[in-house]
Amino acid sequence: MSPLHHDGEKIVAHASWQSWIDEAIAEARDRGEFDDLPGSGQPLRIEENPFAGDWALAFHVLENADMAPPWIELTREIREGMADLAERRERAARRQREGLAAARELEDEPPATRPARPRWWRRWRQPAPEPPWGDRRRRLLDQVAAERRWARRDYLERAAKLDELIAAYNAWLPDTLRRLQKGRLPASRAAREFDEACPPPP
Repeated sequence: MSPLHHDGEKIVAHASWQSWIDEAIAEARDRGEFDDLPGSGQPLRIEENPFAGDWALAFHVLENADMAPPWIELTREIREGMADLAERRERAARRQREGLAAARELEDEPPATRPARPRWWRRWRQPAPEPPWGDRRRRLLDQVAAERRWARRDYLERAAKLDELIAAYNAWLPDTLRRLQKGRLPASRAAREFDEACPPPP
């Protein structure tokens, strides 16, 4: 039976209860009956989590302590670790590009000549002799390679620690959330990502 209501002297029939409820709510909103309700514009505070199950008490304790479940805390740390690794890859690649560009500039630079010193200039006052032109370029390339080796070693150490966090995250996940497991970050993958972003200099 469809709902009926009186509109003055007329009786109005509705197609379903749902349509009648929607119309009643729309009319009340147009009349302004929902204006200035307590808590208007504020987020709803839901005290109980219907999906918590056996974890309900643990969630309640963690919420009172201003904390989150261990896997959620680890998710935040993993996200920050991934961003840190990406930034380190980019920084190492940028420094290497700058170093190689400076070495290329030395290819076109003629050998530097030292101004002649007077004979009375004491040997202990003379600065170390300037290396020949080719040696300066080679020394710069060696420095670029050494910086890359240090950055790669540091990157792989941080990636190994991040992989341990991912393993801990996967272990902490409840059985009902196993679909949220994250892929591990083995040393081979971390080394490949670094080498692709910052290949060894020639």
